[in-house]
Amino acid sequence: MKLVSREYKFLLDQLRFADPDAAVAEFWSEMKRHVEVVKVCAAGDLKCSKRRTVSFLDTPDLSLRGNGYLLRDRREGDLLEFTLKCRSPDRFIAAGAKIGVKKKLREAAGVKFKRKLEEDIATPFVSRFSQSGTITFGKCAQPAFGGNPESVADCAALFPVIGTFRVNGRRMPRATRVERVNGLEACERVYQGGTLCLRAKGKGSKTVEATAAVILWSLGENGRPLVAEFSFRYRNKGGKFNRGVAVAAKRCYDLLQRADWALPGGTTKTAYAYGE
Repeated sequence: MKLVSREYKFLLDQLRFADPDAAVAEFWSEMKRHVEVVKVCAAGDLKCSKRRTVSFLDTPDLSLRGNGYLLRDRREGDLLEFTLKCRSPDRFIAAGAKIGVKKKLREAAGVKFKRKLEEDIATPFVSRFSQSGTITFGKCAQPAFGGNPESVADCAALFPVIGTFRVNGRRMPRATRVERVNGLEACERVYQGGTLCLRAKGKGSKTVEATAAVILWSLGENGRPLVAEFSFRYRNKGGKFNRGVAVAAKRCYDLLQRADWALPGGTTKTAYAYGE
């Protein structure tokens, strides 16, 4: 598979986002000035474009994760989305993961399936590769099991590879219960619309526009903030990334981690969901 995007992420101090819209506007205004130090131009405004619920699904003993996969559940209005992801520091392990759906489901009315390979970069600069497959059920579509998967069999109806997972050398029973990890169902707000212009140095240098985003998790619509994350991502459909642009992106990433808004020692939203 071709590597189609690189995404740089770090956690922010979630306590500063009690008033989400105002805090995101203040954060982005400061970051626009901050990145000028490394000759990066930030433009646009971050506005709330998505509001949905998010949770991770696994067996009580976390066997899905034990097999190297994550299963995420997102819901927004009438849309129901399931994403299976294999993440690894080894690109070839991630790229070779079996993430697919049966033809009958892939071609069903109101159902969309998308698969991609991307690089996730976490603090201080830890590179991991993720292959993910996402099934989206539209307004007039429903999984065979209904709205909530309750067993390994239900999950395997979405992604057949789950039915092959093993625990202690034996295939997982299909009746094994599946539940929300740590009972967490967070309200997720996604703020988008900002960009970072990454420019390589030198004559004939290449410039790439990276899309910026802030993602906030809270305990319910008006509950306390749980997690805040800033990220920026740039893409290349051909899987070819310019060295100079990568240098500019890393310089920007290193700088932003030192901002007052950054959460020292922060890891990832997934790690928070799993209680790490």
